[in-house]
Amino acid sequence: SNFGIDLALGSVIDRAATPYEHLFLPIYVYEQMKHTTLNGKPIVKKESILLDIPEQEDKSLFIATPLFWLCVLLVIVGYFTYRDYKNLRRNRWLDFTLFTITGLAGVLLLFLWFATDHLATKANFNSLWAFAPNLFISFILLRKTVPKWVLTYSVFLTILLGITSILWLFKIQVFSILLIIVLLTLAIRYLYLIYYFKTKQLRKK
Repeated sequence: SNFGIDLALGSVIDRAATPYEHLFLPIYVYEQMKHTTLNGKPIVKKESILLDIPEQEDKSLFIATPLFWLCVLLVIVGYFTYRDYKNLRRNRWLDFTLFTITGLAGVLLLFLWFATDHLATKANFNSLWAFAPNLFISFILLRKTVPKWVLTYSVFLTILLGITSILWLFKIQVFSILLIIVLLTLAIRYLYLIYYFKTKQLRKK
C-alpha cells in the first residue's frame, strides 16, 4: 500500500528534483519534449498513443485498508488506556504489543537505511516513532515491576513523537497522512505510561 511505501522511503526523496534529474522522470520529459525546438522547429512532429488503458477505480474494501486497521488500533489503545486510567493499572500485553510492533518496524527501517543500497530509504525519520530499542523494552514491560528509568524512557519516546511532528511541519520529511493516527495512538499510550509510572513512584515515597 501507499502507507507501507511512505514508511520505507526516507527524507532524501522529499526535495525538488534538479533539471538533470527531470531527465529521468518520464512525465516531465514528455511535457518538455512537446515544447522543445531545434533550430526553431519542434522536435516532436506528432504524438501517438500506443496503449490506452483507462484509469482503474480503487474498489478495495474499506476493511482491507490501512486506514481502517489504524483506526481500530486507535480505538483499542484508547479504550484500554482509559480503563487503565480509571483503575490506575497497566495492561502489560497492550504495552508489549505496541512496543514490539514499533520496535520491529524500527529494526526494518534501520536495516533499509544502513544495510541496503537503496538510496531512497536513507535518512528515514519514521525511525523516530518506530523506535528500534522498543523491541527490547517490550519484554521489560511484560513484568509487573519495571525499572525506574522506564519513566524517563517514556518521556523520551514522547519527545521523539514531538520531533517527528516538527520535521513534518517544516517538511524536512513528508510523512503519510495516516501517520497522524499512529502518532495519536502512541501519544495516548506514552502519556499514560508517564502518568502511571510517575504516580507509582510518588506513592512509594
